[in-house]
Amino acid sequence: MDIALFVNLQKWTVPINGDNRTVKETFSAFYPLSVKLIMVDHVTHYVHDILARFVEYNLHFSSLIPGVTVHQISYAGLLAALIGSRLMISDEPKHYRIGAILFELRNLADSLDGVIYRSRKRQHDIGKIVLYESDYGSYGNNVDFFCDFLGGLFFCTAILIKFLKYQPSKYPKIFLIRRPKAYILDTFHTTKTQMNSQRRSVSSFQVKLLVFFFSFRLLFTGLIWDHFVQKYHDLLMVFFNNPNVHKMQEQTFKSISMWLIMWLWRFGNPCAILEHLSITTFCGKLWDYLVFTNYIGWVYLIVLTKYFDANTLYRVV
Repeated sequence: MDIALFVNLQKWTVPINGDNRTVKETFSAFYPLSVKLIMVDHVTHYVHDILARFVEYNLHFSSLIPGVTVHQISYAGLLAALIGSRLMISDEPKHYRIGAILFELRNLADSLDGVIYRSRKRQHDIGKIVLYESDYGSYGNNVDFFCDFLGGLFFCTAILIKFLKYQPSKYPKIFLIRRPKAYILDTFHTTKTQMNSQRRSVSSFQVKLLVFFFSFRLLFTGLIWDHFVQKYHDLLMVFFNNPNVHKMQEQTFKSISMWLIMWLWRFGNPCAILEHLSITTFCGKLWDYLVFTNYIGWVYLIVLTKYFDANTLYRVV
């Protein structure tokens, strides 16, 4: 799918009269191209967005329920996140898996409210193309940010309560090894002592520290990602009546370095992290994911941010 996205990107051209563009195709995972569409994570792009657009364009969701607003969908997603976070605290697999599914529905609602907003904006603008982008500074964008922030806060709070209540083991699981009976009798007391020592749990302080740094990284990633999406949108998607500028915008947008940076952000943006949390929670591997990404996540974010900013300065100059 990403290969097809790259091919469509190479076919992209700067529209001469951006304000007079009209819709030529009603449904495509790659159309119309925008910076945010390329930088969003794979699940949101290829699953949630496609499902949301099917519900709106094929089932006519907003027409069947004309009274529903974009904000109500955002609040419904927030409610799903609240209930899902409460269920994820449980140590019962069926409970935390239902919680993970509810949080995934929250992620779907986050895509649905954007699709309905763009659909209604297109109707208001009489068929003009509405890009996959954030309407920065608007009331709707602030409500969406508020709901996303609270949804992430609910999830992180649930993680903290869960692992304080059911403290994870400090060591990996012990695999059973077949031994002779005599060997087992001779080493019974030693083995019992060693196993008890290996079952020690992570301390409450370690749990709090790990969850705190993860929560801070999630918030920091969201702010940085949103900043660079807006920065590159202004650089590449705001068109002027200057052919030289058009040529530079097109060359930059199609460049391999630009594609690489935007593509790498698809794995490390806040939406991707929330997807990772839902999947690992459903599979019962949430703690393993937190430990694994404790250092790697920061390194990935710092390196990507530094290179991203350097690439921006180079392209602008």
